[in-house]
Amino acid sequence: MTDDELIEAFESHRLTREAFTHEAHLRVGWIYLQRLPLGEACDTMARELLAWDIAHGLGDRYHETVTWAFMFIIHEKQLACGAKTFDAFLEANPDLMRKSPPFLAGYYKDATLESELARKNFLLPDVGR
Repeated sequence: MTDDELIEAFESHRLTREAFTHEAHLRVGWIYLQRLPLGEACDTMARELLAWDIAHGLGDRYHETVTWAFMFIIHEKQLACGAKTFDAFLEANPDLMRKSPPFLAGYYKDATLESELARKNFLLPDVGR
C-alpha cells in the first residue's frame, strides 16, 4: 500500500482494525510528519486517530499523551536519521516497535499513562523526574 493509499484508507475509516497495527500507526504518523509542519502533523494525527477510533467503536481507547509523545519522538528520530522512506526509518529505529517493555516506558511511569489526565491531555514525560 502506498503512503497516499494508507492515508486515504485511514482518513476514510476504511482501514480495518486488523490492518491498523502498531507499525501502521507509526507509518501514518511518519507520513503526516513528512507532509506537514510538526504542530499541524500532531493536530492532524490526533484528530484523525480519534475519528478513526470512534468510527470503529473504539472512542474510549484514544490516548492524547501516547499520540503526541509518539509524534514528537518520530519527529526527533526522523531529524536524526533523515530516512527517505518509512522502511528506512523503521530500520534505523527498530526500538519504536519494542513491546516489552513498552517503548514509552523509557519516558513515562505506568501510573501516568494509566491516568485519565494523560488519556485526555498531553503530559510531558515523567521518567527520571
